[in-house]
Amino acid sequence: MNICLFCASSNNIAQRYKDMAADFGRKLAQRGDKLFYGAGNEGLMYAAAQASLDAGGYVVGVIPQFLSDAGYLHEGIQKIVATEDMQQRKKYLMENSDAIMVLPGGPGTMDEFFEAVVLKQLDKLHVPIILVNAFGFYDELLRMMDHMNKEGFMRFGSQELYRVAHTIDQALEMLS
Repeated sequence: MNICLFCASSNNIAQRYKDMAADFGRKLAQRGDKLFYGAGNEGLMYAAAQASLDAGGYVVGVIPQFLSDAGYLHEGIQKIVATEDMQQRKKYLMENSDAIMVLPGGPGTMDEFFEAVVLKQLDKLHVPIILVNAFGFYDELLRMMDHMNKEGFMRFGSQELYRVAHTIDQALEMLS
């Protein structure tokens, strides 16, 4: 399977998140899945990609040219796709993946998650979206999503748009 990963690019986060991302990358490689991600050389993005590579996995990085020019490209990955902007990057990642995994992240990760959810709600995306709520990171977001649903701001229940896992193993089981 081609698995799209959306997650943090920050290095200023607790080691437990980096370890979890590395576990994800390693397990993808062991399963024979390809990792599709934003081609970053920092944060959870780097941890997952490098662990996948170290375990013999295949990694595809999709990066806007301006980020590559600024030095954020992980040059050790097997395939690099350069795009003009972030929107093209997201589109390429989602169109070329069989599932989307969302690990902890900041505003960029939220942008990616919400775009995927909206596209699924509009019947333009037909792959599973799995939000990995490791260490309770997304507890507040999940409460907000439930609130939006209860107040009528979401056409579908969140369970129809995405699934929630609490561990990497649970997330990967959802793909089987």
